[in-house]
Amino acid sequence: KKIAPGHEGQVFQAGTEVFAKLDFEDRYDKMQQHTGEHIFSGLVNHRYGYHNVGFHLGDDEVTMDFDGRLEEEEIRELEETANRIIRQNLPVTASFPSAEEQEQLTWRSKKEIDSESLRRVTIPGVDVCACCAPHVKRTGEVNLLKVESFHNYKKGTRIFLCCGERAYHLFQKEHRMVRALAQECTTSYENLPDRFHQMQQEILQWKLRASGQMEELLSYRIQELPKRGDSLVLFLKEGEEEGSLLRKAANQLMQKGAVLCAVFSRKAEGGFSFVIGSPQNRANEC
Repeated sequence: KKIAPGHEGQVFQAGTEVFAKLDFEDRYDKMQQHTGEHIFSGLVNHRYGYHNVGFHLGDDEVTMDFDGRLEEEEIRELEETANRIIRQNLPVTASFPSAEEQEQLTWRSKKEIDSESLRRVTIPGVDVCACCAPHVKRTGEVNLLKVESFHNYKKGTRIFLCCGERAYHLFQKEHRMVRALAQECTTSYENLPDRFHQMQQEILQWKLRASGQMEELLSYRIQELPKRGDSLVLFLKEGEEEGSLLRKAANQLMQKGAVLCAVFSRKAEGGFSFVIGSPQNRANEC
């Protein structure tokens, strides 16, 4: 993936001797993710009979698609079991069974494969799968497995996974965020969800109170408006652009006798919110 400085764009002629160095840090990261995927997919297959029908291993994201639905509690238990297997430091081995041996063997997602090139990767008691990619030598090298998120995909489940340093960095990032939120809310990590819910309710109550006060003020302003002709236009202050408030203002203007009314409010981000109305029984007069 990386080219030595000064050689970018250089064209090499056939037969030119070059020195290539493997980016092992990147390779090892991919090995950790891939072995983690085998552990997780093997557990899903053993417990639920689902197959991994789609796998993507990128620089920033790992996804697995299973052909069955998995619930949140099931995924949490699978994650816990996967990390237990990682701590057991089981061997991860590769073998090349002969055509005769293949007839007697089974493995996950067994398909028609050229018998001369079949490579089986085995994690004892966890997974056996045909695979040509490099893996770590023991499950302990995966270090840590974390399910980042999941959602229903087609008729199955898509899972976003990370292992090794990726999982550690995810933990560090989320820990910093939770710590900052807990400090801002002056509460403990454990009480943060309850505190957040409490703050949501407090904000809702303040919004309802403010909305009621704005409605009262608006009603007073409309009552004080002079009656000039059949049309009335009202401009609200910034912050009064809530849709329900505009509609209520338009209704009150029509109750005041307006055949045609318009209510405008400037948006904080620019532009206007507006409602234009006319009493149903007088719409033909507009």
